[in-house]
Amino acid sequence: MQERWILLENYESPGRGFRLEFASLAFESIEFPANQDVARTAGYASLIAAGILRRRAVLTGIFATDDRLWFLLGKKLFDLTDGCVVLRKTSPWPFIRRVAVLSGCVEQVVFDYRIRLADERYWPTRGDIFTYVIEIIETPETRYRFIRAWAMSQEGRLLSDPEVHRELEDEIERFRTKLRG
Repeated sequence: MQERWILLENYESPGRGFRLEFASLAFESIEFPANQDVARTAGYASLIAAGILRRRAVLTGIFATDDRLWFLLGKKLFDLTDGCVVLRKTSPWPFIRRVAVLSGCVEQVVFDYRIRLADERYWPTRGDIFTYVIEIIETPETRYRFIRAWAMSQEGRLLSDPEVHRELEDEIERFRTKLRG
């Protein structure tokens, strides 16, 4: 199988990111040049300190490629496109977060991680990457918007360009009309 590398923006650190090999899920940290817009990326990723006692760094991310929406948790990859996979985030103990990935009614993965007070201050409005993923997969429209926006990014198109943004909004409106039947 041919290697296929995907670029992901670091959710917490603008200007930094990850190069993910799609088949093996191997990754490396990278820096984007300061004078270059982060284009051709497929989504966001974050290194999370997994576990409560024996912590290890686990790459977690959400990205779109080939009109599919993917959630990465360590060495597991979940297709979120059709809405059959759900994430549930709870706080079983102070400073501990638990994320469960469910497919149908079956828990596929349960993942615990510790937070620091700095984490709570860093994400006051958008939450950590798990909160972001839960918001993205909430409705068919938000899933579609994420897929289309990142597809445009991978084409090297910037959503800050008013014409590109208008095109995306037109696509979203056509999608809404299609959903309504």
